[in-house]
Amino acid sequence: MSERRQSRTVTALLLAPAGLLFIFLLILPLAVVLVYSLGERAPAGGYAPAFTLANYANLPARGKAFLNTLTLAPLGTLLTAIAAFPMAYFLALRVSPRWRMVMLVLVMAPFWTSQLLRYYAWIMILGSKGIPSWLAWIGIGDVRIINTPWAVLIGAVYGFLPLMVPP
Repeated sequence: MSERRQSRTVTALLLAPAGLLFIFLLILPLAVVLVYSLGERAPAGGYAPAFTLANYANLPARGKAFLNTLTLAPLGTLLTAIAAFPMAYFLALRVSPRWRMVMLVLVMAPFWTSQLLRYYAWIMILGSKGIPSWLAWIGIGDVRIINTPWAVLIGAVYGFLPLMVPP
């Protein structure tokens, strides 16, 4: 076998795992979403295979939700990066190696609890008997946080912060 052919074989073998991950974790899920988007709802609920563009014809009706997503996703990412950078910097450069793992475990600890439980806790904190009642008690007035874009951003930052902090 020539050296060039051997080099190509080695390169292909080294790229194969990443290529398979790319196919199974990105391309295949996107294809499933595309197939579902071209289908329709079954009378009993769920999915009925069909080829229809009706879901795309209804897109203007969902325009506000789409624009909210395009606004809140990058803003949530930016706020998470702003919150995570000082924490990651502190962990990487200012904390002794002995305490670094302890602090990293504390940052990652929320992942060890149920996501549903964590979001219900945020509903309680941001709901009418949580932070808004405290703000009313100190005289700021009636503030509504739950079911607002701010609540979405708080949840996004809280949910993704442990993914952005580890060095």
